[in-house]
Amino acid sequence: MRIAVDGKYKLIAVAEVTNQVTDQAQLSPMATQAKATLEVEALTVVADRGYYDGEEVKTLVLSSAV
Repeated sequence: MRIAVDGKYKLIAVAEVTNQVTDQAQLSPMATQAKATLEVEALTVVADRGYYDGEEVKTLVLSSAV
């Protein structure tokens, strides 16, 4: 299960259940969904190492999601 949490109130903004083995390639979709749900211009994204994928980080930066 993956979740995105509001930083101020610590409430779950987005939740997703998946059968994928790793979290790679999931960072930008979760950040994009959280941005839309929270209706904000930009996000500060914090994720554990399992999400790390250079292409995902590049996608986030180029899309201005963060």
